[in-house]
Amino acid sequence: MIDIHPVAEKFPLLFGREYEELVEDIKDRGQLHPVVFHDNRLLDGRNRVRACTELGITPTEIEWDAPDGVTAGEWIVSTNLQRRHLTSQQRAMIAADPDILDILEAEARERQTRGVVEKIPQGSRSRDEAARTFQTNARYVSDAKKIRKRKPELVEPVING
Repeated sequence: MIDIHPVAEKFPLLFGREYEELVEDIKDRGQLHPVVFHDNRLLDGRNRVRACTELGITPTEIEWDAPDGVTAGEWIVSTNLQRRHLTSQQRAMIAADPDILDILEAEARERQTRGVVEKIPQGSRSRDEAARTFQTNARYVSDAKKIRKRKPELVEPVING
């Protein structure tokens, strides 16, 4: 069983045609992009691990080389937002997940204890910080928070597109 970083778990897995295309690509070309681990936790590559497992291939792994001042959670968010084709609504729903900001805030506090001082979002500003981090509209994040509270059965369908 692979230990997956909790922020990585918040991003939707590939399904259907997209996943089938990934499996076919790895079958034809091999695994071109290694899966990324840090402290024995998977940061990036859940879909590649699934595809390799399905194909009977041992996934290629690398250890994350942490850039100065960047936490694992921040790197996961940035990597997924740059690579994945998520709608603004999907990004907002993920940003509104109460665990996401808690994790990012905890990582920021840990970084502060190592001597890097930064502003940690609190209270009403956390919505705006989440919107900036996830490159979406703050209003969408507010709406997503309401949906999460009032209609939790809609969360997964929105995240999965």
